[in-house]
Amino acid sequence: MSNDLANGIRFEHAADRDSLPLPIIESTGELHIDFYEFLVVRKHYPRLIRPNMRTVGYKSIEQKANQLRIFLESISQDKDTVRDYRNVGYVEILKWIKLANEDNSSHTFNTYLTNIREFYDFLSYKGVSYSAYFPAEKVKTRTVNDSQDLLNYTKPNTEKYNEVPDSKATVEKSDYANEVFSFEVQEELIAGLKKIDPVYAVMTRVMIQTFLRRSNICEMPFKKSDNGKNKFILHPVMLKTGISEQTYTYLAKGRKDVTMPIYAHTWKLIYDEYIKPYYSDRIELYKNTALKRKNFTPYFDDRKVPDDVLWIKKSGFPVKPNDLNKAFAKVGLGIKPHYCRHTGLTRMMDVYLKVNGLHPLDQMAGTFVRLLQEIVGHSDYETTLKYIHTLQRKEATDKFLNVPVDNIEEVIKHLNAEVNSEVLADLKKWTK
Repeated sequence: MSNDLANGIRFEHAADRDSLPLPIIESTGELHIDFYEFLVVRKHYPRLIRPNMRTVGYKSIEQKANQLRIFLESISQDKDTVRDYRNVGYVEILKWIKLANEDNSSHTFNTYLTNIREFYDFLSYKGVSYSAYFPAEKVKTRTVNDSQDLLNYTKPNTEKYNEVPDSKATVEKSDYANEVFSFEVQEELIAGLKKIDPVYAVMTRVMIQTFLRRSNICEMPFKKSDNGKNKFILHPVMLKTGISEQTYTYLAKGRKDVTMPIYAHTWKLIYDEYIKPYYSDRIELYKNTALKRKNFTPYFDDRKVPDDVLWIKKSGFPVKPNDLNKAFAKVGLGIKPHYCRHTGLTRMMDVYLKVNGLHPLDQMAGTFVRLLQEIVGHSDYETTLKYIHTLQRKEATDKFLNVPVDNIEEVIKHLNAEVNSEVLADLKKWTK
């Protein structure tokens, strides 16, 4: 089997939706044997890799497959590394994980490290030699505090667990106050991004207005998505037909489809500041540059660049999440793309509370989950509570400018029309 991955890896699936993905090497059309056998053993015979390794479901296998594909493709295409994963050292692996996850959480870093380590542990089981030396896991103990167990006093209050060397400690946040920026900082950020490439400035404003994550905005098609779930019209057509909003269906965390409204204000921004002045030239450059490059891979994270691509850099290549990371870092304000989501949601909640004469209280979190489900598919109580805490800090410190986000009026109008009146009633019962 050839291990030349310069043209990337594609996944093929059998008719069975729960089948394992078949990793095919694009340059040869051959099955990547080590990769595929790892997926089979990891799914069905995990204890062959390690005696204490647990079985996982197909969604977890899909995540492992996507992360491993990105790793294998990247090291094969990196001019500073060797082309074969069997000859890459452990230090190079850690360096790659760090660079690939600059804008992600410690949890994501640790997931990549765990999945890549599992692959190399499988190679050891198979008898394949490689250069990377992974340090042994350390067995540690931690306190177990289960108040649900009435007989807990009769049991040891510690348990053993394996600590993976070089993993990052996950810091639990109580709020997002340090990840929400003011309107003044926003203007400085937008100005800096425009100098790098106007596409980044437009995408940033769209992320603030729609609360989209960087991977979801990179997946937006120009008009039609690959899966047929999205069919968009341009803003001039919206004006002629009297359409005030279009819905965007995207794959959120947990692999769930979320459908959210995107209002005319945002479509006007996309058309006036990106599509009208830049798109025709960039799509031609994309066809004549990126699509003709042998080592071009249309994937990022565990997603795919849409065939009907929308966001294109001035180089002619599609914008991927890591491109946004690099552009934000280059501006030098310490802001990451995901802060746009936290900023937009915090501003929306702040205005919604003020419009209805409310103050942010912890008791509102459970009800706010229901409200946020209407616009971003939010269903996590703890995460929603962090937004409440952010607003509480805002009130205490007056950190942010008290000016509504660009199209907040449209969002509030939508919420007032669509959100069940019982939700607002539940929120109002906590009014001071």
